Amino acid sequence: MNVIPLIMSVFLLFSCTEQEQVISESIAEKSIAKENQEKENEYLLAQQVFYAASLEKIEQLENELAELSGKKESGDKETINEIEKTQKEISNYKIASEYFYSMRPPKGLRPLPRPRPCMSENSSCNPIITNLQQIIIGDDNDLVANNLKIVSEKGNVVGKGEMGEGKYGRTVKIEVEKFNGKATMYVELSISNETKLSLDIPVRGY
Repeated sequence: MNVIPLIMSVFLLFSCTEQEQVISESIAEKSIAKENQEKENEYLLAQQVFYAASLEKIEQLENELAELSGKKESGDKETINEIEKTQKEISNYKIASEYFYSMRPPKGLRPLPRPRPCMSENSSCNPIITNLQQIIIGDDNDLVANNLKIVSEKGNVVGKGEMGEGKYGRTVKIEVEKFNGKATMYVELSISNETKLSLDIPVRGY
């Protein structure tokens, strides 16, 4: 009996079995990752998405303020009112961002895993909202979201939201049509009926 062919056959058998196992495990991992992603995309946490969006707005306004200040130094006195208005807006958004940062996750929910939602233009971490059903606020009674709508790049309204109650407390219930590409979520927020602001949140669909 020739031993070498027998050893080679056994070696090939184990090699094929291991390769099939690796492929099978890889497919399973991708399936689980996709399932988890879709599950996570069913909701966003208000504290995270609104906080990130408010920081982006503050940066935008501070850049505008710097430009206006440059014009004022060049002798353009007409910018004084615009500067004061922009300074008030920055103060308002800073108050809001501190409030969002102080919010606690609803009981039973942890903050979304990394990558955290971020609002930078053309960023891969802009929220994917294809399966979005709600933005969860939780037990917080001071934050109110109104007139939420999602508009695609083509200018079509592909989603709307309104305040309601859910498993984890107060929530903004969302209805989103299937769409591909970039979109913007517009929402008006009120904190204790004192601090009022609007946010433009870049989102994605697939």
